[in-house]
Amino acid sequence: ETALHLAAQLNKIETVKFLILKGANIESVDGDENTILHSAAFCGANEVIEYLIELKVEIDAQNPRGETALHLAVRTDRIATVKLLISKRANIASVDILKNTILHNAA
Repeated sequence: ETALHLAAQLNKIETVKFLILKGANIESVDGDENTILHSAAFCGANEVIEYLIELKVEIDAQNPRGETALHLAVRTDRIATVKLLISKRANIASVDILKNTILHNAA
């Protein structure tokens, strides 16, 4: 994981902004090939999510399992994060490699 991933997971918005200002790659992925947005969504880091979306990161980026940030937010019961991502037009019909939608993850 990069410092940016860790700051995103902890919802340290000022640290995230600083790292990006200093050249951190907002498109970087961790060892599981999750984006910064995936990491933030998994942890419910809504301030960071809002900022990343302002920077135009791909809201529906998929990891190798086909999961989007929305899939991870649903799976980890981050209701406020789910609402935020949907309000920002995350694709609610996205399917992972097992053809599961976010509704499957919610069950």
